[in-house]
Amino acid sequence: MSDQQAITFGDWFTLRYELLRVYEGQPGEPHREQPDALVSVQAWLLRQGRVKVVTASGRAEAGAGQWLFTTSQKTAHHFTDDAALLSLAMRAQWSDDRLLFRHDPPVVLWASAYQELERAVLPLMKFYQPNLRQRLAWMSQSPCDLPTFVDYRARMQRLLRTYVKVMQAEGVAMTQPRPMDPRVLNAVREIDRHVAGEPFNEANLAHRVGLSASQLHRLFVAQLGMTAFAYYDWRRHQHAQQLLGHTDQPIKAIAYQLGFRQPSHFTRWFSKKQGRSPRSYRAANDLHEQV
Repeated sequence: MSDQQAITFGDWFTLRYELLRVYEGQPGEPHREQPDALVSVQAWLLRQGRVKVVTASGRAEAGAGQWLFTTSQKTAHHFTDDAALLSLAMRAQWSDDRLLFRHDPPVVLWASAYQELERAVLPLMKFYQPNLRQRLAWMSQSPCDLPTFVDYRARMQRLLRTYVKVMQAEGVAMTQPRPMDPRVLNAVREIDRHVAGEPFNEANLAHRVGLSASQLHRLFVAQLGMTAFAYYDWRRHQHAQQLLGHTDQPIKAIAYQLGFRQPSHFTRWFSKKQGRSPRSYRAANDLHEQV
């Protein structure tokens, strides 16, 4: 039985996939190709030059006319000075945050063998205009009309289908979603939708999904390895990283957007989780705060 046949229709609803960035040009300013904890799929199509990548499980090298797929979180890499590329960064992971494909060691393939991959990426690059960069960093909370939403989803679905097809053709193993109580899955979706600035109340969440607070607590720990509040706090930290690393919104505005009454509260919370302040985190991503 193939991976796709083993996964149910309902399982696919637990897959999160979204575009983080896509561009064509030279690596470097204004797009630093550095490890990014939010990126589950980093892919480069080398137009010219070469890239060397080292991960926990191995190393790889790609040159002109080749794609290299890796997982950004644990990747060190070096581009030659003449490198030019088509760069794609996206998420593709299950509700428990396991990656759809791990890409460790990295996957290298010839673009000429999978031309449909580039054809799926280029329409997204046209969609990814400067006025949408800010939106993509917080897409679920951004105003969006129906035609724009349908257009984006259609392009992302085409890329997802192509990505899965190519990885399976290359023999890369797909991870399987873990069985999840539908009430827990509904609670996860509730948190994901309302994490921005929403006060968290576990009892209210439990009521909305048809559970008692104690049942919700027990099921979350059993199925996700953390409490509902810990999951909420973890997702809020992910959003903070994304806003700091992929937008130029003022840090004060981000703090209020994430539900903190004072920017100093946000700074203490983020520093405790990240090991550095929001300002230091942003500086490492080469984005500057607007005063």
